Formats: sequence, C-alpha cells, structure tokens
Amino acid sequence: SNPSKQFKVTKYQSISKITMLSDSHGHGLRHLLQNQLGENFAVYSVVKPSGKCENVVSDLDYEVRELRNNDHLIILSGSNNVDEKSDFNVKEYVKEIAAKTTNTNVIVCTIPLRYDKPLLNVKIRKKNIELIIESLKHDHLKVLSLANIPPRNYSSRGLHLNKWGKHQLCKAMVEKINGKNLNL
Repeated sequence: SNPSKQFKVTKYQSISKITMLSDSHGHGLRHLLQNQLGENFAVYSVVKPSGKCENVVSDLDYEVRELRNNDHLIILSGSNNVDEKSDFNVKEYVKEIAAKTTNTNVIVCTIPLRYDKPLLNVKIRKKNIELIIESLKHDHLKVLSLANIPPRNYSSRGLHLNKWGKHQLCKAMVEKINGKNLNL
C-alpha cells in the first residue's frame, strides 16, 4: 500500500471536530474559530437566525451522531428565549442537551446580554445562573460565560457582538476547547 496515503488517513483521524449550533450570534464565528484553532481541528457551524434554543438544538441527534470524546459541540443561543413574557425552562433545556450528547464534550455558552433591551438583563442573568447550576450536574458539559464581554464589544444596536466581541468569544472558546479555561 502507499505509505503517504496511510499517513493522510491517520492524520485525518487525529483531527478534532468542532460543531457549533447557534442563533444569529453565530454569524461569522466558524471562520474565526477555525483560524484560531488551526489545522488540527475541523469547525462546522449551523446558524439559525432568530432561532430560540429549542430551534437551535432541534437537530441535536443528527448533529452529534459522528462526534466522539475528542470532539466538541458548542451551543450559543438564548437571546430569543428571554423577553418580557416568556418563561424559558432552562432546566429542561440543559437536561435535553445532556441526554443527547453523552458521546462528546459540550460547551454551553451563557445567554448573551441584551444592550438593545437592557431591562431584560436582570432576567438573562437569572437564567444564566440556572444554566450554570444545571450544566454542572453533567460531567460532559462545560459552561462558557459571556458575562465578561463588555458593552463596547457589542454592535451599536446592542443585540449582537461586533468583530471585537466575536474575536473575544472565539478566544474564550479556544481556551475552553484546549482545557485552559477551567473557570466559568
């Protein structure tokens, strides 16, 4: 057999897959994350604009079927679940994610704050505390807190991250993937 071909197969098998499921906050993150992680990782992304958490994870079974214990699933959503009326059930959301992803590592991002509707941030912070508490019950789930992203790293409208915010988020994702970011 051709030894160079065998090397390529071995090299490919050592590549870790990163699958990111997100609402509109995920626009443009795949490319940034791929560049920051380098060639030992293959980053895939599914963005569901205006998606609520249940939409973002609706194909979870399908998305994680080929992920293994050296791979990662990143979930970034929730902004569309928290409004004046809604009562978003974080416990059930985390329970569903945990049950369907036992074959891989999961990074659940906290819900991004809303600088376009700052009155919602009290509710978002409460939901994020629930998200952290529920995620800690599952060994394969890690939480990536977006709480340290300052308002200046959001767009002028205040809903989405700007390019600096996206770079900051991807840097934190890389640290979490590489096991360096052990804090929340």
